[in-house]
Amino acid sequence: WGLRLCLLMLCPKTPCMSLSLLSLTTSTTYAVCTQRLRTLTQKRWPLLVCPQRSTLARPSITANKAGWNNPRLRVLDNGGGDTEQQNHKDQQQRLSAAELQELLSSSDAGARNPIGNVGLFLSIVAITWSVFQVVLASPLSNQLLPGSVVNNSRQIHLAFAIFLAFMAYPALKSSPRDYIPIQDWIMGIAGVFIALYGYFFYQKIVQSGGLADDVDKWFALVGLLLLFEGARRALGPAMAIIATIFLLYVFFGSSTVFPDVIRWGGASLKKAMSHMWITSEGVFGIALGVSTKFVFLFVLFGALLDKAGAGNYFIKMAFGALGHLKGGPAKAAVVGSAATGLISGSSIANVVTTGTFTIPLMKRVGFSSEKAGAVEVASSVNGQIMPHVMGAAAFLMVEYVGISYVEVITHAFLPATISYIALVYIVHLEAVKNNMPTLGNRVVSMGRTIGGMAAFFVGFAGLCYGVQYPVRAITNVVPNSGLILSALVFLAYAGLLYVAASVPDLEADDPNAKEVELPVVGEIYKAGLYFLLPIIVLVYFLMIEQKSPGLSAFWATMLLFVILLTQRPLKAIFRGENALVERFKDGVVDLLQGLIDGARNMIGIGLATATAGVIVGTVPLTGVGQDMADLVEFFLADGRRRGRAGCAVWFDCAADRGSPVCLLLWHYGRCDAARWFGQFCSRCRIRW
Repeated sequence: WGLRLCLLMLCPKTPCMSLSLLSLTTSTTYAVCTQRLRTLTQKRWPLLVCPQRSTLARPSITANKAGWNNPRLRVLDNGGGDTEQQNHKDQQQRLSAAELQELLSSSDAGARNPIGNVGLFLSIVAITWSVFQVVLASPLSNQLLPGSVVNNSRQIHLAFAIFLAFMAYPALKSSPRDYIPIQDWIMGIAGVFIALYGYFFYQKIVQSGGLADDVDKWFALVGLLLLFEGARRALGPAMAIIATIFLLYVFFGSSTVFPDVIRWGGASLKKAMSHMWITSEGVFGIALGVSTKFVFLFVLFGALLDKAGAGNYFIKMAFGALGHLKGGPAKAAVVGSAATGLISGSSIANVVTTGTFTIPLMKRVGFSSEKAGAVEVASSVNGQIMPHVMGAAAFLMVEYVGISYVEVITHAFLPATISYIALVYIVHLEAVKNNMPTLGNRVVSMGRTIGGMAAFFVGFAGLCYGVQYPVRAITNVVPNSGLILSALVFLAYAGLLYVAASVPDLEADDPNAKEVELPVVGEIYKAGLYFLLPIIVLVYFLMIEQKSPGLSAFWATMLLFVILLTQRPLKAIFRGENALVERFKDGVVDLLQGLIDGARNMIGIGLATATAGVIVGTVPLTGVGQDMADLVEFFLADGRRRGRAGCAVWFDCAADRGSPVCLLLWHYGRCDAARWFGQFCSRCRIRW
């Protein structure tokens, strides 16, 4: 890092700058991914003995004398011996499912979970945030909410995100997890007040023409510092550092440190803070507006659907279809992540849903910890580009580029499909190369497996497209048919739930069990068919009715509210059980927990979009956008000039069998070193 940063500072105007940036970015990405994979795959997860091949070399995680903070990987080949001792060690190292969920979700929703009255208060705040966003996205938002609240929804959105960031994310690794320090309370409350500054002092800002005065600029500066600190806690230091660099460019743009082509006069503190915090060009710009209008509803939709049980259903279906193949757990992880990507645009949420079950099973059939984590991470990251619920970047494209969300998901479908097919193929090659065993004793032909999966996805796509015809027939007969269509959707839900009640509920399997029984697709597919209804509703409003993404997600979320509240009591009725009140209470708890999970998953996204507003707001303030074309032309012209001259010298050296080291140095601006090396080549010496 030090060498690359020095190169970057010493030669900012040469092509070496691009190489340094590329190397630095690659190193940063590798370091972050390596640390995350070690946390996910090597911290405490055990590797169980494969029953089909007792002589298989089994890597296991063992703790050294320093404890769990420095795990080491060693390869054991027991050959069937010392099994009891190894199982005893595995039992000591094994985490419960709740601990695994906490380990994974802490990256996305915060590692702090206070209990008691404080925990209850924070849960109420999270539920309030989710309910506010749902009401804001509803068609009756203008009737249910005051106009001032609707107009300042971005400020309210950021206030919730900043407050929960300081409550849920500790400042340091050594900070307490079971209670909230007083300084975090102070920063959280201060962040709420400053985020709502434009709402509280709206008349004052309007009367001043949207310009900050001497008091406003200091509040805005403190607000930016709190925003960067919250982003550092929730997202890591990278986003905050980048935004700080852009902010320094705003203040010190006239410095000779910057190239002439992007140098400008610099802005005063009052002007910069007015632009970044008071107006809608900076923090409260388009990026935060996208998070407020669209992203929250889709994140909440995924959290509620997962809480209803859809995530467990998808992963069981994937394992039932692919678990019997070579490398079956890895293939099931890819397909399960693709199915989860249909309902969730969060990579970490995808890992939480599928990784806690698939990674131990992948390790069980012979995948190393690194490869198991790599397969799961690659599959989960691709979920961001898997329609119909995509990552936040898709909604930013909608706003900045000015295209519809339908067009984005239409163009994203083919790359997403190809990427998952490629992942399945890579996993298959890895399994065949290492002759990995299979899980279970079931024998199903490859053609039948592929044909069944293709039939399911094609049938589901046809159902999503064909539902428009009966809907149009009803609307043509009855113009105001909203209640009729809602009743028909509920009847379809009740019918599918009746079918689901005829089979046992799907319980989460223990991947650490000695024997894993693969589910039979023909027996479990009935248990979750009603989970497809919210997805069909979302696709219908997006693709057929061409409604806005926010309104489409609102109607799908409303159906999920009904499902979470009624699925347990209705199943009890269909099964002849009597504990209806208890089942309804369980449904209410599931709904509230889903609202909390959706709000906690949105903390990082809300802060990321607000911090990105500082980067985006720098462009119109400094005028660097107008100089971008000149900057690109400058580098292109410089590259063409150096390329032509470099080719001439290269051919001269090649004809005389000289060393081309001097060419590379000269090409990247190191003329003195090139002259020194050039003394060994007669052609270069003559040219110099």
